Amino acid sequence: MKVLATSIVLLGTGIAANAITLDSCYVLAQQNYPAIRRYELIETLSDYSFSNAGKAHLPQISLTGQATYQSDVTAFPSEMQDIYKNVGIDFEGLSKDQYKVMMQLTQTIWDGGATKARKNAIRAEEKTNIILNYKEIEQVKSTINQVFFGILIMESNLTTIRNTDKLLRDNLKIAESAVRNGTANLSDVNNIKAEILALKQQMTQVANNIVAYRAALQLVTGRTIAPDEVIEKPVAAQYTDDYSNCTDLKVYDAQIEQSEANLSAINAAVMPKFDFFAQGWYGKPGLNVFDDMLYNDFSFNYMLGVRFQWDIGSFYTRKKDIGKVALSKSIIENRKEAFAWKQEVSNTMQVNEIDKMQKLQTDDDEIVELRKAIREVSESKYRNGIITVTDLLTDITNENNAVQTRTLHEMEMLKNIYDYKISNNQ
Repeated sequence: MKVLATSIVLLGTGIAANAITLDSCYVLAQQNYPAIRRYELIETLSDYSFSNAGKAHLPQISLTGQATYQSDVTAFPSEMQDIYKNVGIDFEGLSKDQYKVMMQLTQTIWDGGATKARKNAIRAEEKTNIILNYKEIEQVKSTINQVFFGILIMESNLTTIRNTDKLLRDNLKIAESAVRNGTANLSDVNNIKAEILALKQQMTQVANNIVAYRAALQLVTGRTIAPDEVIEKPVAAQYTDDYSNCTDLKVYDAQIEQSEANLSAINAAVMPKFDFFAQGWYGKPGLNVFDDMLYNDFSFNYMLGVRFQWDIGSFYTRKKDIGKVALSKSIIENRKEAFAWKQEVSNTMQVNEIDKMQKLQTDDDEIVELRKAIREVSESKYRNGIITVTDLLTDITNENNAVQTRTLHEMEMLKNIYDYKISNNQ
């Protein structure tokens, strides 16, 4: 289990020297997330329980002491005592106050498989808890995707807005020159200035959002992120339609193992048990009752033996206990089947969405180039007084929107791929 926990932490491909990568954020977020420390706690707790279960086969030693007073004790009939007195033997008899200090050693020979069943149950529970904990940490990776790709989209949009701003300022100079020459109206200059101010507002909003998202990424990863550090766009990773390694399915499998371990414990409960025991005590009376009746002294005594115990009461509930475990297992298996069906449907929808974004991307570059060509022609037409500034601004806006749409399609495709990989634990 320690290997499993370690492999969960070391999922990334390393942190790039000059850029923040998605994989590095996964690693840092998991290391920074409080639940990651729970792995060690789960393992330690399980090791303690496992060790204690294994010690059931170690010799058990107990020390007891008692002092009693009895209303009556074993004694010869008065007729026999008279006979012994006639020959000069006086039996004092056992005293009613009796004392004993005893040490007992018990060694299990065979416990019917109870210890093995207990160990299996402990490991099955540990496995379930570790996978559930990983499932919780897995959600952190989904959060990373949302923040990381959000930053990429906004930073790309900010670059596009700045490029558009430069285009507008270049055209503003042309409009101002035309106004001075009397070939354009002052409203043309004002229209362009108004558009520049609107872009300035957009830049402010997007820049503030980037700061907020970078702060969120810093909080999740526990890593200081400088404003000028590059957030590296990931590649379109390979993925398959296999969901057999999905974390949720592993949770169900681990719960099924727990049910099977519980069944083993039920079977072990009805098996006979054998153990060796040794008793040694000092006190009175001892094992030699006649000697104690004659001398009434303290003595050392011991006893060795093999004990057999069979608790047949476990048979009374065994059938229903097995039925409960079988029913619980069937419910888990049914839930597993239902999840597998839903996961297959979800995967189909996600793959279709990825395919859709890929198809849209094939046209995005061409649309951007066409919008750029249209804008360049419009700039030439405006300089020659063929079109109005409103027409020019429309074509500049259309180019700006096309570039942002291309970025959005690409980032949505990449995010869908990495969400898909997380969902299927690939």
